[in-house]
Amino acid sequence: MGPEPEAPEAETKREVEAATALLESLQKAQTPEAFLVGLLHIQVERFEALHGAVWLPGQASGESVRLLREEPARVGQQAAEGWRLPLARQASAVFVSGSRHVERISEPADRLLQGRPYWSLGLPVPIGQRVFAAVTLVVTGSEQHALACARLAAEAVASQGLLYGTLQAGQELQERYDELCQAWDIIAASNAGYPNPDHMAQAVVNKAKEFLDVQRVSLGWVRHGKVKLAAISDQDYIDRRTNLSRALVGAMEEALEAEEAVCFPPQETLDEDPSDLFPAHALLADLAEAHSIATVPLRAGEDVAAVMVFERRDARPFSAKERRLQGIACEQLGPALALARQNARGPLARLRDGVTWVVERLLGKGHVVAKLVAVGVLAVAAVGIFGRMELKISAPAQLAPATRRVYSAPFDGAVLRETMVLPGQLVRTGDVLFRFETEDLQIALRQARAELAETRAKR
Repeated sequence: MGPEPEAPEAETKREVEAATALLESLQKAQTPEAFLVGLLHIQVERFEALHGAVWLPGQASGESVRLLREEPARVGQQAAEGWRLPLARQASAVFVSGSRHVERISEPADRLLQGRPYWSLGLPVPIGQRVFAAVTLVVTGSEQHALACARLAAEAVASQGLLYGTLQAGQELQERYDELCQAWDIIAASNAGYPNPDHMAQAVVNKAKEFLDVQRVSLGWVRHGKVKLAAISDQDYIDRRTNLSRALVGAMEEALEAEEAVCFPPQETLDEDPSDLFPAHALLADLAEAHSIATVPLRAGEDVAAVMVFERRDARPFSAKERRLQGIACEQLGPALALARQNARGPLARLRDGVTWVVERLLGKGHVVAKLVAVGVLAVAAVGIFGRMELKISAPAQLAPATRRVYSAPFDGAVLRETMVLPGQLVRTGDVLFRFETEDLQIALRQARAELAETRAKR
C-alpha cells in the first residue's frame, strides 16, 4: 500500500517547506503559466505523486482542455500517455463543477507498478472569481489516503491560487498607477496656460512623442464632422496641401467615422483584408513607412473634440499596455482641449455655436442652416395666417373740406367773441361754430325797449 498520512509534526514541517517553496515560486513567476508550472511541481513533491499535470481551458473548437505541463515523476512515458486521456476528462469535469474530484484510475502498463490501487485527484486552481486551471495528481494507497491527499491538496492549491491572484491584482494596480503617472506627464502639457489652442496642441504632441515611444504624433481639430490638421510633433509649420497632411487627415476621419480607436494593422485576426477595412490608414502606412499606427478620438462628453495619430516605424506593434496608456491620455486630454478651443472663440463664433447648439438639441444634428431657414419660413407663414399686426404710417398731409361756404355777419362792426371749432374739425348739423360780441347790440336793445315804454306811457 502507498504512504499513509504522517504525524502532525512531520506534516507541519512539510507545510512550512511547501509554503517556503511557494513564496519562492511566486517571486520567480513572471506569467500565470510559470506560476502554474511551479505550483504543479510543489504538489507533486509534497504528496509524492506518481504523475502530475496542469490543464488550461481549451482554445480550439471541440477542445475542452489543453495540457500545459506534465510531470511523470515516478512512472515512465508509456504510463503517462495511458493516463493522459482519463486525466483530461477529469480536468474537464473540474472546470465544469469547480470542485475537486477523486477517481480510481487504471494501473500503469509497467509490471513493476501493478498490483496497487491508483487514484487521480482533480484540483481546481481559482484565480480571482473563476477557475483558471486544473491540477491532476496520481497517487497510490488506500481510498482514505487518497481522500486525505485530495482535501489537503485542494486547500493548498486554492490558497496558492488566491494568493497569486492577489499578487497579480497588486501588480496590475501598480501598473495602472504607473500608466496614470505617465499619462499625466502628457496631460500636464495641456495645463501650461497656452492662450492659443494650436500652441497647446503642439505642446501635447511633442510631449506624447517623448513619453509614448513613437516616431510621430499628430493632432487634428474636429468641427461638424470635419478634421483640420492642427499639430505634428517636432514641426512648427504645417503645410496642409502635402500628401502626408492629407493622409493624416484621412486616417483621422476614418477613426472618427468608426467612432472608436483604430489600430493598424489590427492585432486581432479578421476575415477581411485590413487595407480594405481601413484604406486611409493603409495609405498613411505606405506613405510614412509606418509599421504601426494608432488613431484615437479625443472625446469631450458626447462630442469628439480632436483626433490623435501615433505612428511607429519599427516592427514592434503597440502592446496592450501602450494602447491603454494612449487611451488614458486621450480620455483626459479631450475635455481640456475642447475647453481651450471654446475659450479662444470670438463673440460672433460663440453666438453662432450657441445657436447651433440650440438647434441641434431641438431638431437634431446636421443641416443646421437649412433647419434655421425652414424654421424662419414657417414662423413668417404662421404670423401671416394667424397673427394680427398694427401698421402705422406717418407722412405730411393737408385736409381740405368737400364743400366750402363763407358766412358774413349781418351787420357792420361785428366782433368775433369765441370760436367753438378748429379748421379741419368734423362737425354736424346744428353745432355752434362761433359766437359774436353782443355788448353793443344789448345796449341798443335796452335803449329801444326804453323808448318803447316811454311812448306807451304818453298814450
